[in-house]
Amino acid sequence: MASSNQPGAGNTSQCQCPTDEDSHSTLLTENAKREKRMHSLLTEALTPIAIHIEDMSGGCGAMFRISVCSDKFRGKKMLEQHRMVNTILKEEIKSIHAITLDTSIPE
Repeated sequence: MASSNQPGAGNTSQCQCPTDEDSHSTLLTENAKREKRMHSLLTEALTPIAIHIEDMSGGCGAMFRISVCSDKFRGKKMLEQHRMVNTILKEEIKSIHAITLDTSIPE
């Protein structure tokens, strides 16, 4: 059965992790460092009351879900909030396939 790359065809992006144990361990270490850097950058710039960064690619570091709750988003539309996060993580984003952002304002 042939697969289709058309939207809605049911395909999901899969990480191409190395299969040998040493390369995979190195990759996991690098991804842990990347997550820590992203957390530090966002914390420093946004002083969030809550932040969560999750690797959605099974440890490959290709896809992340980032949730940030910060008062610095107050008065800004969602697009502006996301642009703020993208600007803060500009260098990190260069080596990431996809990011899902969830930004919010404290009540």
